[in-house]
Amino acid sequence: MFILLFSAFAKPPCAVEISSQTLKRQLDSAELGFVKADREQVATSMETLSGSVSCLNERLNPEMAARYHLIHGFYEWVSNNEEGTKRSFAIARKTDPNATIPEHIFPANHIIHTIYNETPPADYIPIQETPETGEYCFDGYLLPRRPKDAPTLLQIIDRKKVLYSAYLEPNTTLPSFKKSKTHHKTIALGLSAASLFAGIGLQFHSQLLRQDYKKHRSAAYDAIDSGYLRQEHLEELDSHHQAHTQQYQRSIIGFAGASVLFGASFFLEW
Repeated sequence: MFILLFSAFAKPPCAVEISSQTLKRQLDSAELGFVKADREQVATSMETLSGSVSCLNERLNPEMAARYHLIHGFYEWVSNNEEGTKRSFAIARKTDPNATIPEHIFPANHIIHTIYNETPPADYIPIQETPETGEYCFDGYLLPRRPKDAPTLLQIIDRKKVLYSAYLEPNTTLPSFKKSKTHHKTIALGLSAASLFAGIGLQFHSQLLRQDYKKHRSAAYDAIDSGYLRQEHLEELDSHHQAHTQQYQRSIIGFAGASVLFGASFFLEW
């Protein structure tokens, strides 16, 4: 039952779960590609980053989000997309006002610094919609507004748990995350109910044995009073007493198992 319950609550993992530290290392690798002017490494790093966002298992902080947008802006620049560069720079500047372009990536006299400094920070627009589960988190900020005309790193957070992560292009419709329907509750409650009924059945049987034991004990007392008590009477009485005791212990175990499974179902799923 424990194995069945555990497998019922097992969450299908992402292909590769990504922590903030792992994402940081991937950002470092992408930056190194720009430093070396290695187009192949840059392309590989950006592809890796793109796949990693959806597998984040931690909430991003604004500094990390701004760094991601900066690197995305670099990629748009080397891809000859100046408008895309400006959009990424705009949200980077808004997300982390202290963010700058490292001069070990682009020298101080590079035109990209001018573009970055002249690009105004992105504006925010309020949103009314909310996901069915959790709350929207834009670039590390858990507030009901999203960047206007700029990309964003969106996460849906339920308490501290990350339910959804994605890099959204400007004006992309916000996803309305909803937990996929599962049979976890049904299975958990079914196991709990089965154990509960088993415990009740064992307890009922225990009470029947108890009544039978009382009947034979009464017969033994009558035999004592009448002087006809025999050894087989005592052996039979002892047998009934042992049967009642064992069955009572089984019923207690059944109830304990039901309590554990029922408690586990609430703790894990609710």
